[in-house]
Amino acid sequence: MSPPRTSTARWAILFLFLLSGATSLVYEVVWLRKLILIFGSTQFATSTVLSTFMAGLALGAFIAGRRMTRSATAPLKIYGLLEIGIGIYALLVPLLFRVTSPVYRALWDAGLSESFVALSLAKFVGIAVILLPPTVMMGATLPVLARQVADDPERIGGKVGTLYAINTFGAVTGTFLAGFVFVPHLGVRQTLWATAAVNGVLGLAAVWLARRIRQPLPAEPEAIDAAGTAARPTPRRVPLVLLVFGLSGFGALVLEVAWTRVLALVTGSSVYAFSLMLLAFLVGLAAGSAFFAGYLRRRPATDPAAMLAVLLIVAGFLAYATSWAFRSLPRIFAEVHFWTQSPSDWLTGAGWLSANQWMVAQFLAGLAIMFPATFALGGIFPAVLQYHARRLDRVGTSVGTVYASNTMGTIVGAAMAGFVLIPAFGMLNTVTGIAVVEVALGALVLFAIVPRTRRLRPALLLAAVLVCGLIFRLPQWDVRLMNSGVYMNLFGEGWTDWETFSENIYSNNEVVFVREGLTATVFVGDQPRFENRYLAVNGKIEASTNADLETQLMCSHLPLMMHADPKDVMVIGLASGISVGSAATHPVEAIRVIEVEKEMEPAARLFEEHNDYVLDDPRVVLSFNDARNELEFSSQTYDVIISEPSNPWMTVAANLFTEDFFRMAKTRLRPGGVFSQWVQNYYLPKEDLRSIIAAFRKSFPHVMLFETYEGIDLLMMGSQEPIFLDLQRLEERMAELRVRMDLGRIGIRSASNVLELFRLGPSAIDEIVAGAPSNTDDNARVEFSAPKTFGIYTLGENLEYLHRFADDPVEHLSPAPSPEEADELRLEIAWGLFYRREYELAETTLKWVQLSEFETEVADLTSKIEQAAAAP
Repeated sequence: MSPPRTSTARWAILFLFLLSGATSLVYEVVWLRKLILIFGSTQFATSTVLSTFMAGLALGAFIAGRRMTRSATAPLKIYGLLEIGIGIYALLVPLLFRVTSPVYRALWDAGLSESFVALSLAKFVGIAVILLPPTVMMGATLPVLARQVADDPERIGGKVGTLYAINTFGAVTGTFLAGFVFVPHLGVRQTLWATAAVNGVLGLAAVWLARRIRQPLPAEPEAIDAAGTAARPTPRRVPLVLLVFGLSGFGALVLEVAWTRVLALVTGSSVYAFSLMLLAFLVGLAAGSAFFAGYLRRRPATDPAAMLAVLLIVAGFLAYATSWAFRSLPRIFAEVHFWTQSPSDWLTGAGWLSANQWMVAQFLAGLAIMFPATFALGGIFPAVLQYHARRLDRVGTSVGTVYASNTMGTIVGAAMAGFVLIPAFGMLNTVTGIAVVEVALGALVLFAIVPRTRRLRPALLLAAVLVCGLIFRLPQWDVRLMNSGVYMNLFGEGWTDWETFSENIYSNNEVVFVREGLTATVFVGDQPRFENRYLAVNGKIEASTNADLETQLMCSHLPLMMHADPKDVMVIGLASGISVGSAATHPVEAIRVIEVEKEMEPAARLFEEHNDYVLDDPRVVLSFNDARNELEFSSQTYDVIISEPSNPWMTVAANLFTEDFFRMAKTRLRPGGVFSQWVQNYYLPKEDLRSIIAAFRKSFPHVMLFETYEGIDLLMMGSQEPIFLDLQRLEERMAELRVRMDLGRIGIRSASNVLELFRLGPSAIDEIVAGAPSNTDDNARVEFSAPKTFGIYTLGENLEYLHRFADDPVEHLSPAPSPEEADELRLEIAWGLFYRREYELAETTLKWVQLSEFETEVADLTSKIEQAAAAP
């Protein structure tokens, strides 16, 4: 077989490296998902995972770059072996995950949970042990292939820059495939297997190709290139250029984090939204790398230092421009909605953009913000490499050094953005500050490295003036507008134009508190006309003192009144603290509250009149941690666990609605323990709702379902032992003064009022989940399905479906009442449902009345129900 032509071989290498970049991003997405489940979704945990991933890339590039200088082995063969090694290791990762949990459980029980530093260090070591081997191999691929493709010392930056751009385009492909194809349709496990198989095929193809193409000449001790020409002289100030490149990498990662946080306020926090933001960021970098690498290939005489300076300055100004563009994003997003919606179909969403079209709109919003600046940032790598790489025999070393310097900057940026810069200065000032830094770095390169000809002096002066202008002309944004939750609040209210929607933002809406925390933006507002105070996270209302009150109270009261003798309670999610306050009205001994965002604590203190100053209760311990991490490692058990996280369509929060999570929580319940789980009944398709209920039912053999807030919210009670509604116990608990006063806020004054909320018992639950797929960590079914129907108000359909299986609460009383008592209670429940305007449920309850002596009362109430239902 004749060897392939040089051009064919080059295209083959580029295609292999495109796929290599795709597999790397798939692994990053999949491993991050898995590690978050083990180590938690706190800012520290996610930053540690990302930093370790990038550290491995930097270390691999640095080591491989130096090894390639002395290696006589064909670079393409080494690359192939690296890809095979990555694929083999990927198959071992699930085993490492299984081994990790018991180790950290033992460390937690040994006392590490009491020391944040010790526990954080232990997590870092664990993450490093798992991630460093494959990421080192991934990082090694670029300098190895650079040795293969670089054949002209005057065009190293252009040729290797093209290789880098192709790999980044591969990362774009991997991000799309992982977030929109593989994980949603194959699940995490099969995605991992498929990606490992691709690595194996890549590796074998590279080894095969290595035997059939001409290899680069081996490195010589002297600087002689392949053409026999003396190497280009080493430029001045190489360490300074590497430092600048590292700082630009720092700035790029800070910008990515800040932009993503801002866009989350406008597009939401679904898994698709974050995937689209990453796509937009990578597209800009890839396009910029490709364009400027091509420029350097065509014009090798271009001064790379001057190019570097210009790119930094332009990137800085473009980043600064985004801080002004932020203010228009909510309105642009809303106008797209108003332009496409059908006013007559606002309940069904029939006239709106499809889910895929909305994703395109979200992607374009992210692209509009990120692309200009990232396009400029993408050109920095080929420029720096062109400046640094002077010899073909040392091209691997140059690539490894340059790549490592930039990646080290990104590591620091990933940590500093979330931990320091955004919490301390806010997203807007962080973006502006990084913009100033980028411009200043460009001016530094112009001043210190580029030959200072007279024509550059005006540019230096202009840059200095503009930097000063940036500092003194800082943009501002509208706090209420940016926290208005346009991605959610546009739907379901019939808004038809921006004027009416924006009036809702500003009228009857006063800012009380806003803080940009480690993981989210926390906002507290007052609506004086409604006597309502609410708490929003990234624009999504999570708690209030008005509409949400019944759900917040009953989420705690129900399990505590159903349990025989509760002592220790865990509450997942602090929010306003109202649910915790309700738990504290019961005579329990300890309440452990798990909250992932620290800014929730000062926000909750603004609700002290409504949560009864619960954070000052000595029984309450507030732990800032991820709930799954706490349940995974801690051996502490509880009588009652109350889980009231955010919505299941939101990434990370979705992990608290899976069968795996429910099974984990079950192991932390003592005998007779009760688990209380909130589930939304709006903007959630019926099949997704069934999937969550199925996951809960597979974990708990005994389940009851209650409705609150007119069925908008659902509360599931699960236990390993049979659970019943004990009238005497309910009355005794409600006789306690603090409990009675708390329930009185929502009109719950008797046991029959509690029974009004009951909808489904264990047998009805079994009917509902028959044939329903369970929502698991592996398939992430709801996390990927629910956002596609977001905005379609599914409440009516879901309630109609659930009420088909409506269960008689009296049948679940223990001890069972006499027939007369049972029918009297049914009448009380029916009257209560009538006053709640739940007319159909009231009629259904009346049908369960069995004794003829109550016929008159039944007829009287039936008549009233018919009249009320017919009234306008």
